[in-house]
Amino acid sequence: MQTSVNQKIKRVSHYKSPIFINYPYFQLQYHEVLPQKKIAILALNDLCLTLLHPGALESLRKELTSVIDDPAVKTLIITGEERKVLNDAKTWEKEVAQVDLNGIYQLMDTIDKSDMPTLIAVQKGALGVASDWLGVGHLVIADSEAIFNTWMGNTPLWAGATQRLPRRCQAVKEKAGVHGAIKWLMSGDVMDSAQACQIGLVDQIVKDKDVLVTAIQTAREYIVAQDGNLYRAYVRMEALKTDWNLKKRFQHDFSQYKQTPYHAMTQKCIETGYLEGVKRGLQLEQEWMLSRTTIKQEMGRLKVELPKYLDHVTAVQEQEWQQTGQLLRPGSSFYPRFTTLPAWQYAHQVKVDEIENEIEVDKKLVAVRQPKSLEVVVYMLASEYHARELNRQTERPTDFGVSGKIGLGLVVAVGSEVKRSGQMKIGEFVTVNLHRHASNPYATSEQHEIDLQGTHQQFSTVHVSQCTLGNHLWGGYWNQRELSIKIIPFAEIEQQLTSDIFKEEQHDVVVIQHAMPRLDFANEQELLQAWGE
Repeated sequence: MQTSVNQKIKRVSHYKSPIFINYPYFQLQYHEVLPQKKIAILALNDLCLTLLHPGALESLRKELTSVIDDPAVKTLIITGEERKVLNDAKTWEKEVAQVDLNGIYQLMDTIDKSDMPTLIAVQKGALGVASDWLGVGHLVIADSEAIFNTWMGNTPLWAGATQRLPRRCQAVKEKAGVHGAIKWLMSGDVMDSAQACQIGLVDQIVKDKDVLVTAIQTAREYIVAQDGNLYRAYVRMEALKTDWNLKKRFQHDFSQYKQTPYHAMTQKCIETGYLEGVKRGLQLEQEWMLSRTTIKQEMGRLKVELPKYLDHVTAVQEQEWQQTGQLLRPGSSFYPRFTTLPAWQYAHQVKVDEIENEIEVDKKLVAVRQPKSLEVVVYMLASEYHARELNRQTERPTDFGVSGKIGLGLVVAVGSEVKRSGQMKIGEFVTVNLHRHASNPYATSEQHEIDLQGTHQQFSTVHVSQCTLGNHLWGGYWNQRELSIKIIPFAEIEQQLTSDIFKEEQHDVVVIQHAMPRLDFANEQELLQAWGE
């Protein structure tokens, strides 16, 4: 009887701890599956914006070349999140001023021309030039909530998308895939994972599981058994690549799309690639992209709605949720592993009126997000707001986002990789610092207007590297006599947190007391004992 793939994988007893190498814009991971047979993971801080940093590109090309040339590396996984892209349209204007398009083309070409089985794991989305990653992968796995778009604002910015994406979709969905990809390229529409899967852009959708963990399992299956989704996708794509430079007949109705210079050039690139071969199509697309010297001025605002909070909840429904455990009353004790994690939570956005220089507080119900593999959920015990925030915020946020960067909390849930590695455990007392740069793509050093990661809420889902064991705020500066501190309860932020605290009362810091009886607790034992008294 033929041994099943799962049985083969289970028989593999060889295991070594993963190796993590951090760079300014990305992280490289190596997972050894068998002796001299490794999975390499390129985890970008941001799937799109990393490509727009010239310094990041040089380092990326160098390290990717080393990965591809390493005979022990048998599969490559590329992953990352689109956190900045989704949250701040102004980021586009800042980041694309000095785009090294030639460097991006060379990077994609390096991956495309290698014979390395490549898997793209899409966490939150792939927008703009990030869509080019999909074209160089043999297999694409995406989160069920991921979104996809090939245009950056009102204009396309590509590095081979007009050539590789229609052919990737053709390999999966044949003629329907080609027409679906062309429609997507021409329209600039945003697609969800299900729509992307329908046209062959995505091979597998992951729901209620971590995309990267699924990708690693798929890569292991390829290495151990020479079978599975990656194996089949690799064989299929490599076979089709052999005739990509052949001249072919091509027919598509382009009259259904807008008639602008961008659309006309997109059409020309697509048609040229099929009629004269991919090499000529890539050359034409690159010449077009490089001729656009005013990319920064062309960027429009990309609006993507993320329904992660509730605007209106009746008092009756709020009370019912509190009674059924779907919502926790402010200041409540929370016993890890015994108290159930609620679905919703109270969250605040503290903002400053730029004209009056007055503090305003907005409260909403926000979803409690489950942690991804390298994240933890922290039940916030205390957070803070500084006097300097009055002068730091120069522009009023246009959408709701949870504010706060610093706080104390209790770890109440951990991601799969955190649990496996033992980096942090449920029930531990931690200091949260969101100013700290996270060491992988699940979090970024900046949080923008509609980001819901801040500390001015009951639960904050953060990267494990943004937490430090113990109470470093009390020993650090909360107990300093020369520092004037105002303490207010979490439930009364809207009423008590005003500009007068800093202007008239001359306080330096406001400490928001979420669920912490005293501010000087050193560990979780002292906290739990106080809750039990």
